[in-house]
Amino acid sequence: EANYLAYLACTHHPDLEFQYSGLMMALSQAMQALRRSDPDTFAALRAEYAPGIIRDLRANQAYWQAFTGPVEQLSERMNDAYLKSNRQADGVQSYGRMVDLLLAERRAGNE
Repeated sequence: EANYLAYLACTHHPDLEFQYSGLMMALSQAMQALRRSDPDTFAALRAEYAPGIIRDLRANQAYWQAFTGPVEQLSERMNDAYLKSNRQADGVQSYGRMVDLLLAERRAGNE
């Protein structure tokens, strides 16, 4: 899982900005999964975010919002086909595996 490897690379980097970036990606991915499975717990945890985290998440969302629309949809379909042609049977759905790997890491005591 490329996103999980990026998380590991960032969180083990000596630069604090890299570490923060990796943690923010993990937080975002995990909270997206939680929002789908348990919206009430998601809302309770989201209410506990520090103002700086909220600011950075909003800035990230605004950045990516500029790329939404038909081009985004085409790009996702192309990426899905590319992944599947390279033996990643789940295509873009495989990106959700990062949360599974984070949970496995946590259970193993390697957080």
